[in-house]
Amino acid sequence: MAVSESVPTRQRLIRAALELFQQRGYHAVGVTEIHTRARCPKGSLYHHFPGGKAALAIAAVDWLEAEITASFDRAADKAIPADRQISHLFQQTAGWVTGTGYASGALLAVLAQEVVPHEADLSKRLGQAVDAATTALARALAAGGGDPAMAGPILAMLDGAVAQARACHSPAPFEAAETAALRLVR
Repeated sequence: MAVSESVPTRQRLIRAALELFQQRGYHAVGVTEIHTRARCPKGSLYHHFPGGKAALAIAAVDWLEAEITASFDRAADKAIPADRQISHLFQQTAGWVTGTGYASGALLAVLAQEVVPHEADLSKRLGQAVDAATTALARALAAGGGDPAMAGPILAMLDGAVAQARACHSPAPFEAAETAALRLVR
């Protein structure tokens, strides 16, 4: 799916890279393909991201971290009960993965499995994003009456459910992981 040309070029590049990396990983995606998906001229990636594809991947991680933490921060601000947060997280992710026909995976996990430790800056940024997501979920769980120490295991279960759902083309792993995660917060 091409990104609309009404979106600024930098954002089109980030969105295109995000989608392509989620679908096929970092190494299987070339710069030309990113330009094509983003509908922007060759060279624009290096204009906006002088560090090349790795810098673009870091920008995609930045964008995703902001989205994830904002969602968890909203849940914390509203003191949404922890069990409702968990159900929403697993069901929303299941809907997204099934909606892509099981073509897309969890970006942080996909990149971590592929680039750590070979791309030092990207690896470091991935670790920071995982830490930020875990911290934000821990705050949200605590605000909702749940155990904040369960944030890391719950996110790991979510990543595992994404991988298993993609492998078997079924939402069943999300349902099983949601049930187990709910036991952790109750």
